Amino acid sequence: MELQRFGAEPLTLSLLPVLDSLQRALDAAPEGDPLADGLRQVIRQFDEALGAHGVRAVETVGRRFDPAHHEAVLTESNQELEEDMVTAELRPGYQMHERVLRPAQVRVSRRPS
Repeated sequence: MELQRFGAEPLTLSLLPVLDSLQRALDAAPEGDPLADGLRQVIRQFDEALGAHGVRAVETVGRRFDPAHHEAVLTESNQELEEDMVTAELRPGYQMHERVLRPAQVRVSRRPS
């Protein structure tokens, strides 16, 4: 049963950097670039293919920091937010079913001292 649910994990882990690169290319595309539409479609297809195997992105922004799902790489002083709230996603994280494949790299709020 375990092999059936998580057998695609090694392949998925090797493909996540490719998805990251596609997203960075889309983020860098100038407004109105016709290639950006193609990149969006490829990313959507990629997400759908991963989803068919139980892979989904870890929820981040607006959530409380969870070290099981997030890796805090930056903090920001913010008096208006509660302590340990995720304020930005720097690299998406993914999980397969209930297992975290790669934690999301995030920025987390801190109360000013």
